[in-house]
Amino acid sequence: MKNNLPSLQELTYADTVSFGELGGYGISASIIDFLVEIYGFAKLKEFIIEPKNIQNIYKMSEKDLEISWLNYLKQQQLLNEKPEG
Repeated sequence: MKNNLPSLQELTYADTVSFGELGGYGISASIIDFLVEIYGFAKLKEFIIEPKNIQNIYKMSEKDLEISWLNYLKQQQLLNEKPEG
């Protein structure tokens, strides 16, 4: 996992070139995986329809959702690490 991930806010406001340079496409895929795995596809559909309504959909602020996603990424990294032997 990349140590210096851009914030959700940086990704949201980046232009197309900057988004690509930030690695936004791969990062976006990890955000979608997180949202679907933890909260389900129905919540993702709500979010796609009303992207500014994070508080009502996920019952947390955008910042708290970002922290949850980062924790999810850390957990996934730990699960995918192979023990040396």
